[in-house]
Amino acid sequence: MKFGSKLVITALLTASAASVIAEPASSQKQANKAVEWRQAMFQLIASNMGSLGAMAKGKIPVDAATVEKMQLVLTNLLI
Repeated sequence: MKFGSKLVITALLTASAASVIAEPASSQKQANKAVEWRQAMFQLIASNMGSLGAMAKGKIPVDAATVEKMQLVLTNLLI
């Protein structure tokens, strides 16, 4: 398995685990805010995964500096 593919899989599994840990909402307003926040987080993750996905599919050459930068960005989003 290519390095880029492993990184993409790791990021997706981490995002899935983060979404499972969500606490139950105490009101509908709080539930709506949680949904908005979660959707925004997944949008940020998706926008940052574009170049990693292209590398994993072989559409662009693997660039270690970009992979490292995206790893840092995604890690910070998920903490």
